[in-house]
Amino acid sequence: MTYYIRQTFERYALMIAHGYLTAEEEFRDPQGDDTFVKPFDNESAEDRKYVDCKLGRNLEIMRKFCWENVSPVEFLEAHGITDGVTSGGFNDFLFETLPPCLAFQSLVEAGVMETLYGSEKALRLLIHFFAKLKMHYGRLDGDGIPPLDMVWDQLDSLGTHAEHFSFRELTLLSGYKTERAIRNLASPSTPAHRRIQVIKEGRRTLIEHGEAKRWLSANKGEK
Repeated sequence: MTYYIRQTFERYALMIAHGYLTAEEEFRDPQGDDTFVKPFDNESAEDRKYVDCKLGRNLEIMRKFCWENVSPVEFLEAHGITDGVTSGGFNDFLFETLPPCLAFQSLVEAGVMETLYGSEKALRLLIHFFAKLKMHYGRLDGDGIPPLDMVWDQLDSLGTHAEHFSFRELTLLSGYKTERAIRNLASPSTPAHRRIQVIKEGRRTLIEHGEAKRWLSANKGEK
């Protein structure tokens, strides 16, 4: 993920400074035609060094946080992500990570830059990260959670609610393969023990924190 984000920004900067043809030459895939960019090669020491940067380390922390069975508080503290009073803290960690991922999404989805990596994968990681935080702390703007006020605009861009959960968030937390499968479980025809109770907030359909926690606990392992 980090490789393609960095690659896209470097090529975009070259296009601004020197034009499209110069940018096209950068990261050209030696095995492809002129429009193909070089894919990441895990066997390449140069490529591995390229992703060993601040963004890469931050995204790896997020990945482990999402997929490994860890205590959120202990995990964040172990990686030096604190309340930010005496160090950069959580706000800085998030501000170093969210804007590059969101800008990458914008460049790719607008068709400005081509890449071999789907921008939606980076968004899924971010959404999953905040959903797991929210599940543990109860809400993203409550007591106990390290401050994240510097990134509220970015959270809005992700569609992340401070307290309630979206179908997409519940899909990621539950391990279901598709959001449609989770949406179907909110149908009145679903058996009561598996049904997800939803609420409406304006035009949004959401799941309250307590209901999300209850449903995840009651349906663990059922996919």
